[in-house]
Amino acid sequence: SNGDRFVGTFRNGKYSGQGTYTMANGDRYAGEFSNNRYHGSGTFIFANNKGKYIGEFEYGKYNGKGTYYFPDGRTKAGIWKQSKFVGEPKSDFKKPIISWVEPLETVITTTKADVKLKLCVKSKDAIEYFKVFINDSVALNNAVRGYNVVDASCDHTFNKVINLKPGINKIRVVTKNIAGETSSEIRTFNYEAGSSAYKKRYALVIGNGKYDMGPLRNPENDAKSIAATLKKMGFEVMIYTDLSQENMKKRIREFGNKITANKGVGLFFFAGHGLQVSGENYVVPVDAHIGNLQDIEEEAVNLSRITGEMAYAQNDLNIIILDACRNNPFEGSDQGGNGLASAAAPSGTFLAFATAPGSVAADGTGSNGLYTQELLKALNQQGLKIEDVFKEVRRNVYKLSSKQQTPWENSSIFDDFYFNK
Repeated sequence: SNGDRFVGTFRNGKYSGQGTYTMANGDRYAGEFSNNRYHGSGTFIFANNKGKYIGEFEYGKYNGKGTYYFPDGRTKAGIWKQSKFVGEPKSDFKKPIISWVEPLETVITTTKADVKLKLCVKSKDAIEYFKVFINDSVALNNAVRGYNVVDASCDHTFNKVINLKPGINKIRVVTKNIAGETSSEIRTFNYEAGSSAYKKRYALVIGNGKYDMGPLRNPENDAKSIAATLKKMGFEVMIYTDLSQENMKKRIREFGNKITANKGVGLFFFAGHGLQVSGENYVVPVDAHIGNLQDIEEEAVNLSRITGEMAYAQNDLNIIILDACRNNPFEGSDQGGNGLASAAAPSGTFLAFATAPGSVAADGTGSNGLYTQELLKALNQQGLKIEDVFKEVRRNVYKLSSKQQTPWENSSIFDDFYFNK
C-alpha cells in the first residue's frame, strides 16, 4: 500500500530466504531475509547513485563483513556493527576460490554463438561482483548477489550464457570479495561462425532400379544403405525407391518445402539412370520410355528441379550426390551425350558425380554400386571434411575400376562441413 514491493520467498507469511525488496523511493535490497528483515548476505543500493553496501546483514542492519561504495568512488571495507563501520579487514580474510564446472575442457570448438559458463565459487565472505573477460576485454560485469549453491562444496554458482565472436575467444571469470579479486583459469572457445557442422540436416534419398527399360540391380540397396548412414550422422531422411516421374516430382517438392521451412543442410542422393541433353542433366524415373531426344525432357526429371528447390530454400549448405551415370539402356536412340554433363554448383552447393562428365559408371558386382560402396566407407571415417570424403572416394573408385571410372565434384561452398566429426 505504501508503494514498496517484494519479490521472493516467504515462510509463515513473512519474507524469508532469497528476495528483492524495492522501496517507493527507489532504494533496493537484494539478498537474504529472515522474519521480514534483511538478514544474511545481500546488497543494499541507494537510489540516484547515492552509494551501496555489499556484505552481511543482521536484522536490517549492516553487521559483519562488508564494503560500502561511495558515489565518488571511495570504498570502506571491513567489519560493521549496527550499520556502523568498526574496523579494517582482518588478515584472516581469504580471497574467493573459483573453479570451472562447465565446460571442463580447456579448448572447445563450437558452431554455436551462445555458450554456457558455470563456475563454482568458494567464499565465506560476500561476493561483490563477477566479471567475464573475453580476450582481455570486459564482456559482462555483474555486481549482484543471490547466486545459487552448486553443491555442498560450493558457496556460490556463477551460471551465465555468453555470446561469442567469430574466431578465438579466450574467456576468464573474475570475482571479488572483501579480501580481493580472484581470476579463473582460461577457457578457449574457437567459434566457427557459419559452419554447418552441427546444424539441422535433411536428406532426400531416391534409388530407382526397377526400370521398364534397362533395370538395375543395386540402386535400391544403395538408397537404403546411404539413408541408414545419414541417419546415424544426424540427418532427417526421406527415402524412396522405384519412383515414377509423378512421384519423383512430388517428393522433390516435399523435400523443398521441408528445407525451406527449416534451413540448415540439405542433401539429395540419387542412384539410378541419368542422362544429358544439350548440357542439361536428367535423372530417370522407373516408368520412363525414351525412344528419342525429345522423350527425355518429357519422361525424365531435370536436375534443375532439385537445384531450384535448394536455391529457393536459401539453405546454409546444399549437397547433391548422383550415382546416376549407369550404363545407358537407351543406347542407339538419339538421346544426347553419354553419362552426365559438367554442371556448375550453385552458390553454397557441393555437387558430386559418380564419374567424370561424359563417362558412365558401373552398377557394381556387390550389393552396392562401386561408387556408393566407397562413399559409404568414406562417410564412416571420422574427422574428414566433405572435400576429403570425396577425395577418398575418388581415389578408391579409380583404383578399383582399373582406372576406368573417376568420380568428379564441383563445389561453391564457403565453410567447412563434416559428415562425421
